[in-house]
Amino acid sequence: MKDIIVGRQAIVNRRSDIVAYELLYRQNLIDNCCNNDISSDYRDSQSLIKSVHQLGTEKVLNGRIGFFNITEEILLDIESYRLPKNSILEIVEFDSISIEMIKGIQHVKKLGYKLALDDFLFRHLDNELIDLVDLIKVDYLDCTQEEIEQIMKSFKGKNKIMLAEKIETLESFNHATNLGFDLFQGYYFYRPDIISIEAVG
Repeated sequence: MKDIIVGRQAIVNRRSDIVAYELLYRQNLIDNCCNNDISSDYRDSQSLIKSVHQLGTEKVLNGRIGFFNITEEILLDIESYRLPKNSILEIVEFDSISIEMIKGIQHVKKLGYKLALDDFLFRHLDNELIDLVDLIKVDYLDCTQEEIEQIMKSFKGKNKIMLAEKIETLESFNHATNLGFDLFQGYYFYRPDIISIEAVG
């Protein structure tokens, strides 16, 4: 049997305190060191959630909020996955939006979950899911500083939690802080670590 492994990367506030973890699918220890990609595969997302339950949410999250990458299939069947109600559900594929996805988002919000758009870029400013989610994760590597500034201007007064992700330098952190971002994630703060146990049997 395979060892049970979950990757996690810390998310910090403006004081650099850890307030949450993004949970990451990992096949093995080498995968954690070398793979920075976020999986949008249904089976990977299922395996991640199963591993979190096997390890125990308290052990994995240590009292912090969990960010879970979810697919449309999981979104539509969210009650089966028994995630903590304070979880942030990250929508990783939102260029193509179905009526079912919109209904699923409305349903999970009624259940008390918050939702985020992951890897948000300048071209997503007219995306129809913006009004339905609570948090926007702006990609600092794939946007120019000018694009990020325009994104922040467009969200001013819209009551969204703004997270700057892929922050790798002090310069980027200072830029994001000055623009008014609420939360931050990236190698400048913490690289992903792992929680694991050896499989028995």
